[in-house]
Amino acid sequence: MRLQEQELFSATKLRKSREALQRLGFFKEVNITTRRTGADDRMNVVVDVKEGQTGAFSAGAGFSSADSLLFNLRIQENNLFGRGQRLVLNGDVGSLRRNIILSFTEPYFRETPLTVGANAFSWRLQFDEFARGGTGIGTQLTYPVTAWGYSSLWGFPLEEVRVGADYRLEQAEISNLGFGATRSIRAEEGTSLISSVTPHVSRNTLNHAFDPTAGSFQELSLEAAGLGGERFTKIEGRERWYYTFLRSKSLGDFTYSFGSTVGYGFGDGGLTGNDLPLFERYFPGGISSIRGFKSRTLGPREERKDFFGNVVSTTPIGGSEEVVLNNEVIFPLVQGIGLKGVVFADAGNAYGADEGFSLDNTRFSAGAGVRWLSPVGPLRIELGKPFNAKPHDQKSLLLFSFGGPFQY
Repeated sequence: MRLQEQELFSATKLRKSREALQRLGFFKEVNITTRRTGADDRMNVVVDVKEGQTGAFSAGAGFSSADSLLFNLRIQENNLFGRGQRLVLNGDVGSLRRNIILSFTEPYFRETPLTVGANAFSWRLQFDEFARGGTGIGTQLTYPVTAWGYSSLWGFPLEEVRVGADYRLEQAEISNLGFGATRSIRAEEGTSLISSVTPHVSRNTLNHAFDPTAGSFQELSLEAAGLGGERFTKIEGRERWYYTFLRSKSLGDFTYSFGSTVGYGFGDGGLTGNDLPLFERYFPGGISSIRGFKSRTLGPREERKDFFGNVVSTTPIGGSEEVVLNNEVIFPLVQGIGLKGVVFADAGNAYGADEGFSLDNTRFSAGAGVRWLSPVGPLRIELGKPFNAKPHDQKSLLLFSFGGPFQY
């Protein structure tokens, strides 16, 4: 609760308290009302919640234009032992993707605002000419800035700002090279050790954890690897804003959303000797990136030539820099069942360490689609049209993802 007992009443803090309770994910509904008391200078604040299901077991299957058929198993408890602790075992297994993670989160370590997390993971992602993956462990620490007594900085509110640091120890691997794998890809085949520390700062004012219509989220991080194993540095920032510009009881909410992802990294690999290692590079494109292009195919490409020096093919090798911008207008189609429409415009690409950001190499696309949180999982069907595709770009005009958990 952002509003404390005996404190001067604030409608803003009351609203933020409701949003914070909704973000916990423990409750289906959160309603906060005020009631008059016998004293003119006091009022009661009544919090009425409907508890949601904190534990879940789900299994299911999904299909997407990026990862083909994918099977999922998830066991989750968000309020372990009634202490708000979270334990999650999640597995996604398919022909192109495998991701298995076991994580534990303690939101109030030793009854302090410090959040502590730990996880173990194994993952693998198949690209056109190689696969990258890894197995490892990690720890996470986050702490609210307000716990140090700071409520604002130069007039900027700090109530939802958290700072923290993550540690990652991973055995990364480049494997399953295809016939079209280029020289630089073959040079990185095998395993590598990653030991990195990532300090970060984030701010979350979204009004809902799963279907926000207002608020924003920002995160800035700096990853430094070199505590044994590979040496590289990555600076990343991402944000998402939601603004409902039209509310209608009969039609529903019309919401504008803007998102951006920016990444910059350098290491001692790749064609120039300054690129990130292959398993850390950026590969934009697809339904969650720049729509209208095939998933994970944008960015720098390397030529493969025959004996006579003729170019046979070009292969995506990823970039050390990335910029992705997404603009969306989300609107109701059938309000009763939660069917929504979306129109969007995307821009961005990944860039090599030797070229940097350039407007000429930036891709643009626009399109429309539908979204539905169905009883068997989320459905997205979106049609994207590239504006300035290059001859070697791999297009994917129709993008879709469907499925997720079937509840038992």
